[in-house]
Amino acid sequence: MRESNAFQPVRAWPDAERPRERLLASGPAALSDAELLAILLRTGTRGRTVLDIARSLIAEAGGLRALAALHPEEWSTQPGVGPGKAATVIAAFELGRRTWATRPPEAALSTPEAVWRHVAPRFLGEQRETLWILGLDAKNRPVADALVGAGTADRAPAHPREVFAPLLRSGALKGILCHNHPSGNPEPSQADLRLTRRMADAGELLGIPIVDHVIVGEGRYVSLHERGVV
Repeated sequence: MRESNAFQPVRAWPDAERPRERLLASGPAALSDAELLAILLRTGTRGRTVLDIARSLIAEAGGLRALAALHPEEWSTQPGVGPGKAATVIAAFELGRRTWATRPPEAALSTPEAVWRHVAPRFLGEQRETLWILGLDAKNRPVADALVGAGTADRAPAHPREVFAPLLRSGALKGILCHNHPSGNPEPSQADLRLTRRMADAGELLGIPIVDHVIVGEGRYVSLHERGVV
């Protein structure tokens, strides 16, 4: 952006420098995070261009990932962002999560990495630990996918009754536990290990083995199957 554009509304900029026109001409990869956000916000305020507002939002949140984690009520405190703009941005972030999470129904979850890629999007921006159970068929295809526990920033309590109910309903032959560590560090705690062993013991009694527990951190994961816990 040229220096002379800094105090002009975006609509007064040359077409080659407006975020929306640049996206249509060069594709979304050519735009900065702030420019993409500015397209969603659409308009600025008196004395501030929409690009100024977008840059401030990203900087004050601490980055794009932190911005995506804001709850709807937190958006209402952001200057230059009303309910309509907030809803647009929240919806865009949610569509991104869902798109990343979408997999062909026949895709097998045969490795810890495949499991991680399947579940990681749902944990983006999550500030609490949440526990999920995946039920698999004989070909490791998911037949059940359910939230079975939600807790605090460092614990997600769960009971075998809640964990195995989706597996029993779906006819799953095996189960995989998945949960997140909001701290970003996926190393298992002692509570994680106890939970895993408890669910594995329950699975043996029910004839539905728990074959892994994948703990999701910031861009990485730990498989308790690979660690020899299950």
